[in-house]
Amino acid sequence: MPIDKVYIDSAVEIRREWVRLLGVITDYQKEIDKTKKLLYKKKQDIEDYSKTKPKIKDPKFKEFIENLFTDLEMQSTLLENKISPVSKEMEKLSKEELRLYKVITSKYPNLSDDQIKEELWPWLKDIHL
Repeated sequence: MPIDKVYIDSAVEIRREWVRLLGVITDYQKEIDKTKKLLYKKKQDIEDYSKTKPKIKDPKFKEFIENLFTDLEMQSTLLENKISPVSKEMEKLSKEELRLYKVITSKYPNLSDDQIKEELWPWLKDIHL
């Protein structure tokens, strides 16, 4: 028993959106790499600064630490602002996928999961990055 086209179309749209979102996350890899470099640089800065044997009450030490945390917080916020909406979209998409699965399994109770996959795969296999 073939699955109705409306369900196939829904599966195709979900798959397309997953692939699009994965592409967005891949694009953010540059930002992640930038953050990793910043963290490494800050680690080096800390090591270099610690060689000067700073005094904790020294205003320069306090300024150094404040600047360090400000830079890290800014970079962290930048990444979070980019990745959080994508993550929320992925969660929403995951729920849509589960809803579609439940509809298909209730409409076609005699189909196993493997049979459902076999029915959908020809429509989904060519949708990739």
